[in-house]
Amino acid sequence: MPNLNIRDAKNRDAVVRGEPTTQTTRIHQVGPNGSPTSLRRVLKGTLEHDLKALLAAHGDSLDEVAQALIDGDPDVDMERFGSYLTHPARVWVNDAD
Repeated sequence: MPNLNIRDAKNRDAVVRGEPTTQTTRIHQVGPNGSPTSLRRVLKGTLEHDLKALLAAHGDSLDEVAQALIDGDPDVDMERFGSYLTHPARVWVNDAD
């Protein structure tokens, strides 16, 4: 911020500097019992288990994919499903890539 030089009628001068102030509002989220909450990113699924991959693995028919889902759980990776993501990165992907 720039300094302002001011002087009154009696030739008294001063240097005034303007400083911005920040007001931060803290919002605290609590659970039903009043305990603090935390936000986490959880892995819901992987590319190997999305609809396109299931169609490629179990046939081009949704009925075949539905039967595969009934027989077993090919859409759920028990090792990675529900794991916490510590440092997720946003990636934009289109169908052409």
